Amino acid sequence: MPQAMRKLWHMEYVQRKAPGSIDDVKQALKGVVDETVVDQAMAASETLEAVRANVAHLKELKGFGAPTILAYKAGSTKPQLFFGSDRFEHLAMYLDREFFPMRQLFANAKI
Repeated sequence: MPQAMRKLWHMEYVQRKAPGSIDDVKQALKGVVDETVVDQAMAASETLEAVRANVAHLKELKGFGAPTILAYKAGSTKPQLFFGSDRFEHLAMYLDREFFPMRQLFANAKI
């Protein structure tokens, strides 16, 4: 699944093309996910219902765009919304965690 997500991310943010149709999704996932899997997922009523429910929930929270991250602190029922290129740093502060982006970025570097 990570490879499929990378392909969709590449289409959206590198090629600057939002997948606006099932054919766009199939093209982005070509060689990673069989087309019949995409067809089955899109034909399933729960797929569209899940998308509608997620969009409605995000609108209630005044969310917008991607990537949006919603985080819940332990004991809290209200999520905190994070968006933008600095979202991970802010999320770490919100959760009282340390964030080492360079260490994580180069943890598996091969030279």
